[in-house]
Amino acid sequence: MRLLKEAAKKFGSRPAINGMTYRELDNLVDQTIIDDSPVVYYQNLVEYLAILRQGKAASACRGIKEADPGVTLLPTSGTTGEPKPITLHEESFIKNYQGLSQLISIKPSDRWLLNLPIHHVAGLAILYRCLLSGAEVVTENATIASFVPTQYYRGCPTGLHTILLGGGPVPDWMLEDPRVYESYGMTEMCSTVALNGVVLPTRKVKIVEGEIYVRGDEKPNWHRTGDLGEFIEGRLKILGRIDRRFVCGGENIQPEIIEKALLNLNGVTKAKVCPVEDPEWGMIAKATLKSPMSEEEIKSQLKERLAPFLIPKVFAFVD
Repeated sequence: MRLLKEAAKKFGSRPAINGMTYRELDNLVDQTIIDDSPVVYYQNLVEYLAILRQGKAASACRGIKEADPGVTLLPTSGTTGEPKPITLHEESFIKNYQGLSQLISIKPSDRWLLNLPIHHVAGLAILYRCLLSGAEVVTENATIASFVPTQYYRGCPTGLHTILLGGGPVPDWMLEDPRVYESYGMTEMCSTVALNGVVLPTRKVKIVEGEIYVRGDEKPNWHRTGDLGEFIEGRLKILGRIDRRFVCGGENIQPEIIEKALLNLNGVTKAKVCPVEDPEWGMIAKATLKSPMSEEEIKSQLKERLAPFLIPKVFAFVD
């Protein structure tokens, strides 16, 4: 892996992962190469990191291989159906890091928590960012971490100065934490596209009929995301997925807007909104949530946050 070789030369004795130096990691990977195969070369690094992450490599290596030096095949997250393999080039990971490092501080002294699966782009991007910055990949005592909102809600490790939150609606109260950046990204862009609505300098975004299109400096073609969004005072606001939108009594309903409003209520820890058939309205919003409040209390508070047609007509509570 070319980037690991370069990192070994540049950062040598600095810790790369859980105390192992970049030079030691490079030597470890060299020792596991069989017949100079780039597939083995890459998978053994992934396998080693997976062992440190969860004690077994099989799930982390599934769907990952290197067809040619600098090219990775990685499955998408499967948001719209069965995950499909995407070809990602090393240059795209480099551009992603270059853009991200202009918006947040990533220093060789930093330690990035590897708490996301590396068979998905958010986890794999952590490895590239550390290789390029000289930071250390760790499983504890981190200074930077990438979380989904649920992980943040359950509690963050101490010592973090930067937290990237993504993968779902981020409640406003989480964004009040000065360490938190709301992250928007996708596999095709090698992870992050925007932080707190600010598009990375190495990424381009445009809105076409309400849909977000993205591309990188290294990519000539625009990619349709299937996400709805808009620019407000120069910042990108994500409204939700096109395929989740439905019509209730002639009004467009975007479930993610309702979910975020619910998660902003005190005591609501889980919220999911989906359409159900109704003879009068055609489709209505059903909210499934975890909360100590009653349905009437929730409706009363939602009246201050949402238009009347966005307030769910059916509620279901879970433990």
